[in-house]
Amino acid sequence: IQRIGFQWEWNKNELVFSGLPAQLQTEELDDCLQLILEQIHNEQIDVGEIAHVLITAVAKASAKSNKAKLTNEECAHLIEQLFSAKEHQYCPSGNKIMTTIELSKLIDQL
Repeated sequence: IQRIGFQWEWNKNELVFSGLPAQLQTEELDDCLQLILEQIHNEQIDVGEIAHVLITAVAKASAKSNKAKLTNEECAHLIEQLFSAKEHQYCPSGNKIMTTIELSKLIDQL
């Protein structure tokens, strides 16, 4: 937990945070802790998965605060950049990020 930036102390029965991961704002702490607690409460978490749960919760909580909306021009530019790439269906690490589904197959799946 400390490796990703959390620093805290116990004050009687109260957990007092003195440091947060750089991408997490103070006002996002409640959302982050809620996500962590929900994940731990709703699923059996292996000790090895706790770091993954923490990092995922930090990412989700910090993403919620980014309220900046793209303009239509910015969206069009991003789409143009995506489809101008030779292998636009794959991220740089090789994982598939999108697929094309024919309309008839999509209707069949519904």
